Amino acid sequence: MGITLLLSVPSVIYNAFINKENGWHYLVLAIGIAASLGAVYLMFMGLKTIMSSLFDT
Repeated sequence: MGITLLLSVPSVIYNAFINKENGWHYLVLAIGIAASLGAVYLMFMGLKTIMSSLFDT
């Protein structure tokens, strides 16, 4: 899930920067940044789960 978010978030952030004249610019940018941070968090939690299952810690 984190990989999917990490690959799709740049298009949301790019869309926010392209449409600067629109009133929704800052909201779309905030959603893109929040989704990016969420994707990074999900990636680290996934790696933590994989490492704990492999090394049984």
